Amino acid sequence: MNWEEAIKWAEEANNKSDSNIKWSWDCGFKLDFDGDLLRVSSRFYSHGDNIFDGSVTFYIGDEGIFQKEFSSRHIENLKTDVEEYVEAIHSNLVKLLKKNMAVFIMTLNESL
Repeated sequence: MNWEEAIKWAEEANNKSDSNIKWSWDCGFKLDFDGDLLRVSSRFYSHGDNIFDGSVTFYIGDEGIFQKEFSSRHIENLKTDVEEYVEAIHSNLVKLLKKNMAVFIMTLNESL
C-alpha cells in the first residue's frame, strides 16, 4: 500500500462510521484509530444584571449522558464552580473505571 492508497483507505473507512474516533496514518506510516470517547460541552449566558446561567453536559460520543445547571452572579465564582465540578467528575470517573474495568471488559467480551 502506498501513501495515496493509505489516505484513500482511511477516508473510506471513516466515511462508514458516525464515530468521532477515526482511522489515520501518521508520518511513519503507522495506522492509528484515535479520538475522544468522553467529551465535555458547556454554554453560559450573561444577563444584563451580571448573572451567568448555563450548563455543563458530558457526552460519550454524541450521546448526552448527564448535565448540570449553574448560575452565578460573579464570573470568577462560575469559573471556580464549573472547573471544580468537571475535575470532580473526571477524578471519580477515572477511579470508577479503574476499579470496574475488568468486569466491564469481561461483560463486553461475553456480549461479542
